[in-house]
Amino acid sequence: LFASSARGAFRSALDERLRHRVHLALQRFIAGGVADAPRTPRDRAEAAAYIAGGLAGVFDAWVQEEDDDADAAAARIRRLLPHWWPDER
Repeated sequence: LFASSARGAFRSALDERLRHRVHLALQRFIAGGVADAPRTPRDRAEAAAYIAGGLAGVFDAWVQEEDDDADAAAARIRRLLPHWWPDER
């Protein structure tokens, strides 16, 4: 879908879904006492937009490379997340 004529609609839908998931994650991080996690609604909205947009972009770049090593890609993506994002290994 990243290379199809529906690319724009797909990226928009992916971004929207990722934002929702990041908001859910932020709620859990705050409840769990993660230091430096965004606390205000504005900060959470901006963090979700930033992270979701970055994830959609990196997913797009990854599939364009035709790389099938999902574990290596996940490790690279993890290194791109903010310093306060918990490491779930």
